[in-house]
Amino acid sequence: MEEKTPLSVFRFVKYTVNDSSMAIKDGNVSNDLRLSLKLDVNIEAEKEISTLCITMDLHDANSVLSMHVRMTGYFQACDCDINQKRMFTCMNAPAILFPYIRAYVSCVTAQSGIAPIIIPTVNLQKDGQELLRKISGRDAPIINV
Repeated sequence: MEEKTPLSVFRFVKYTVNDSSMAIKDGNVSNDLRLSLKLDVNIEAEKEISTLCITMDLHDANSVLSMHVRMTGYFQACDCDINQKRMFTCMNAPAILFPYIRAYVSCVTAQSGIAPIIIPTVNLQKDGQELLRKISGRDAPIINV
């Protein structure tokens, strides 16, 4: 008899790109861009479907290229209490959603006639711990980091 694999109590439902813009100063973008990355993470974790919004701003030190992307991930937690849901949303959701924003940036830049920009991986554990600290014991579920 075949056993069914149990479903996770925390599930990634979908993502949407809410806002995206890119500016290239001239058509001669070199492969040695000196990029800086700024991430902001917002969470709303008290509803049935938790939302995580990552806003990423990418800038070249020489002002040749700049990019802004805001992506929202939708996550569902079933059969767990509010503290477990907060933990999953703060610690796991950013790590699940970030590769999608990285892939989006690579695809958009590749389709723009320049070399694709591959954002390095980022350890979001510190951000997750800060998010969890801010929402634990609070009534207001919307967090800005």
